[in-house]
Amino acid sequence: MTNQSLFTRLNEDFFDKLDFSRTTMFILHKAASKMIDFEKIKMIYKLGKKLKLDDVQVLIKSAKTKSYAAGEPLIPIRERNTSRKVFFVRKGLVRAYRINSKGDQVTTGILWENKIIADSNVTLFDEPSELYFETIEPTNVFYIDYDILQDIISNNPKLEANRKIVLHKILKEAFKRIESFILLNPEERYLDFLKEQPNIANRVSFPPCLGQKTSYL
Repeated sequence: MTNQSLFTRLNEDFFDKLDFSRTTMFILHKAASKMIDFEKIKMIYKLGKKLKLDDVQVLIKSAKTKSYAAGEPLIPIRERNTSRKVFFVRKGLVRAYRINSKGDQVTTGILWENKIIADSNVTLFDEPSELYFETIEPTNVFYIDYDILQDIISNNPKLEANRKIVLHKILKEAFKRIESFILLNPEERYLDFLKEQPNIANRVSFPPCLGQKTSYL
């Protein structure tokens, strides 16, 4: 084979691989855009304008997906005190609750599409879990191990730059929820939820009695 022929062959191989790489990236980009509404997520969490879908593809590729029927625990009972999974709700509704000293379930939150779910006791403090997560309707999630998530974010400057923004959003909602338990009675909490999230409230099958409705909140 002459030098010219060899050069031509190598040149063709290079562009074939380049085209394959471009095609692969295009397919991954399209697949990721179908999995999540990235622009909506940016708006909800007020993420930086420089953050692009390509930046979060590594998270999507590292995460797993799982579907649940209504009434299923997000985390199996046997794994509650050891699971360090972080969930992202793609579709569905999840109820977070605790069990009080009387054995009653006390709902601490209802989480829907584009919400992040994690048990801070286990993931951040290595303490026994106090929360249960149960699906209210058929639900599909992404999930990823907390330590893997931390490694990915730490190695991506754009993701790292938005870490505090996301945490601020989650903490703000958590403190607002705690404040509502201190300042509002169950009926007021229900009416507040109905006012702020009418579309979500309509998806929750509350029992007919108002007292039972408010116990769900």
